[in-house]
Amino acid sequence: NHWLSMKMILGGEATNYSYNSTFIRLDRARRLVKQEGKMTVEGLFRVLSDHAGHPEGVCRHDDETVAVYHRHRSLWSMVVDVTDKKLYLTDNNPCKTQAREYSL
Repeated sequence: NHWLSMKMILGGEATNYSYNSTFIRLDRARRLVKQEGKMTVEGLFRVLSDHAGHPEGVCRHDDETVAVYHRHRSLWSMVVDVTDKKLYLTDNNPCKTQAREYSL
């Protein structure tokens, strides 16, 4: 869920948000994935739970210093294991909740 499409970046919706952090967060996630090596469900949730650059980390938390309408946070996180046909979903920041497993 990053602002990568030029259509989205140049569209009217983008003017309502500060999307600069999306590039920093995406770069951080990509670097962490490389460090993890062979990816596992647990490894992906470690990446999704990263707080570097807080409050605008990969695992994003509300910045209490800005107006409420400018706050952004991770509402849920999802990992899909296409080999085992399982989906793992958190219902809050991934650093705060255990993912539930669903069979596909």
